[in-house]
Amino acid sequence: MIAIIAGTNRPESNTRKIAQKIETLYRELGDETELLDLANLPPELFSPAAYAEKPAGFKAFTDVI
Repeated sequence: MIAIIAGTNRPESNTRKIAQKIETLYRELGDETELLDLANLPPELFSPAAYAEKPAGFKAFTDVI
């Protein structure tokens, strides 16, 4: 599987558009892909408490990586 990371959480980012295009190209070639979009990170991940225990929503990202 190919993990593609959209490395910004800005709305309407060009990075996300490029990542989506790359994902489409790989899928057309028959490759399995997973698009990880930083805009989908759980907000509680940025809390100081997340250093001790990661939020459950973060597991979807770490599983792919």
